[in-house]
Amino acid sequence: MHFTLPCIGSQLFINKTTTPDEARDWVESMHRAGLKLIRLFVIWDHVEPSKGTWDFSTYDAVFDTAATCGMGVVPTLMSVSPPGWMLKTGGAQSVANLEDAAFLEQSGHYIETVVKHWAPHPALHSWILWNEASRIPPDTPATRKKFREYLTSRFAGDLDALNRTLFQTYTSFDQIGASRGDGTMDLEFSGFAEKVYWQEFAVADLTAHLHRIAHHVRTHDSTHPVHVNPHGLCSYVQHAGQSVWREAACVDFLGCSSHPVWHSSRFGRERWTRSLGIFADIMRSATPDPDGIFWVTELQGGTTLHSADVADCPAPAEIERWLWEGIGAGAKASIFWCYNWRDEGFEAGEWHLTRLDGSPSPRLRAATRVAKTLERHADWFTSARPYAPRVYILRSDAAERLAWVERQDDPDPADPRNRMRPADSAAGAALLLADLGLETGYVEEAGLPAFVADRAGEEFVLLAPGLEALSDGTLDLLSTFVQRGGHLIADGVIGWKHPTGHLALERQPLWKTLFGVPLVDVEAFAGARELSADQAPPAPWGYRVVTDSETDTPGLLTRHRQGRGSAVWVQTWFFHRFLLDPAPKIREWFINLLPQTAHAPIRLAHSGPGTRLRLLTTEEGFTAVLIDETGNDTLTVTVSIPCQITLENGATHRMEPSDTLDIHLNHSGLALLSIARSVSND
Repeated sequence: MHFTLPCIGSQLFINKTTTPDEARDWVESMHRAGLKLIRLFVIWDHVEPSKGTWDFSTYDAVFDTAATCGMGVVPTLMSVSPPGWMLKTGGAQSVANLEDAAFLEQSGHYIETVVKHWAPHPALHSWILWNEASRIPPDTPATRKKFREYLTSRFAGDLDALNRTLFQTYTSFDQIGASRGDGTMDLEFSGFAEKVYWQEFAVADLTAHLHRIAHHVRTHDSTHPVHVNPHGLCSYVQHAGQSVWREAACVDFLGCSSHPVWHSSRFGRERWTRSLGIFADIMRSATPDPDGIFWVTELQGGTTLHSADVADCPAPAEIERWLWEGIGAGAKASIFWCYNWRDEGFEAGEWHLTRLDGSPSPRLRAATRVAKTLERHADWFTSARPYAPRVYILRSDAAERLAWVERQDDPDPADPRNRMRPADSAAGAALLLADLGLETGYVEEAGLPAFVADRAGEEFVLLAPGLEALSDGTLDLLSTFVQRGGHLIADGVIGWKHPTGHLALERQPLWKTLFGVPLVDVEAFAGARELSADQAPPAPWGYRVVTDSETDTPGLLTRHRQGRGSAVWVQTWFFHRFLLDPAPKIREWFINLLPQTAHAPIRLAHSGPGTRLRLLTTEEGFTAVLIDETGNDTLTVTVSIPCQITLENGATHRMEPSDTLDIHLNHSGLALLSIARSVSND
């Protein structure tokens, strides 16, 4: 079952006490609310309540009622979380020992049984392999053995190549990890390389398990797609095995968990909607689907009290804006967590869209309004696909790994030295671009060769925020990107370390080629936690990179033409600060560093924090979603192409380049536009 029109859905949580009749009632209630997709955790303990006894009756009631209502069901497999009678874990979502071969065999049997049971069902939409797939590998003999096998493969059996990166000198790969925990004091001066490799291993190990689960599913169902929903997209999660770029290779499309109370706690409350847009943009950039399909697989639906990082409840208007932020980024589905409530455990009585008596809450009614609006304007959204941005942010798993192991004890985003600083810098860059009204894409360092090759001769902008560690060859690729007509804007001591933490001062010629100046020194100063005044050009924050050249702003900015493009180097922690402060004057200064081609053909005349225009591409032109959280009654749009704008009420306006139009917003600060390209107004 496939939906070409973006749709709204929700997790329906099946508690152990839920009966088939109750499940049917819940599905019919969801249908009346205008929801199209039902996500289900297929809790192993529920469907195999005792060894060899399978009971799908309550879940079958969901599937059968969904089929009658024309809804799709998306089961989440829970093959890593065994039932209670196995006595292997402490809860329905706890992860078992995945080095236990006997358990993996039982896990495979669960997958086979579940997939075979529902693969033929008309309500089945797709499979989720593992909810928010995460696992910190335990430091056990079994995982150390797997770690040694990983390094043997990574270094192609070349022990000397491994030893050159380490403090330890191993005489066999079998010795790896022998010193772990043996010292009485493992000071900060211990080598980073093996710690970095352990982070790599965590990602490789989790990815291997996802491939294993996907293989099981596809063996028994070759028809329905599979996907995963990574979380914490603006935080460091590789220690728990997650890299969205690696997970993309395991699935047909990507979705994400998008809970402000969990995943936006590094953002100010007033920027939560923006943060959800960033998560969607990352999914849009990483999804492997050839048509760009991605989902918002989990979106907060209700109150959090004791679960999550923050206690909060979204207002109805926020629910609408959150949905439209994802839809405007190109999400084909947005699924709430949850429709109803769990009746025990960590989230008992929290997160739900309905009230405790089962009636619709104001939040659910807000979601219904969005669903009905999508149906009403189906012709605007059915063929819509994500807009192809002209500005991209470069992220690096390698840079993020090193920052994590370099500084173990400081997660504070107000400290530019904190352990998540590359992700913070990327988030700050994304907020800056959003405040400027620019659609943003992402590329991860490993995908840079294809990015550069695909965009040869095109005038794209690439931001490189907070990337102090880069792999060999990346600066060369950035130079090629610039030579071919690209525009690079980097900050800080870009690429001055290898991914293992070794200084890379041999790259001096590369900095000179790319930026026109070498890296001479780095000067830090006291007060690194204090943001500079909002002045343009910006003052340094945290440190200043020293070069031997006079620049536009001495010691802080260089602009260098190379080939058909240009490279700008802001020689301080620059992008990170926008995570903490919108800095209007610096934002206005920064926009002059961008080429005009960075802007979309329709945009807000006055962009800034709290206002947003999301753009989708259609066969006729574009669909635009306008979002305002500042209390404005209207937003003004301007165009750079001849076009015709159609409002939600059917009114049309013929537009020429540089024309402006005031758009009235609804009570939630929203408006939709359809834009048809035209050659002239004759």
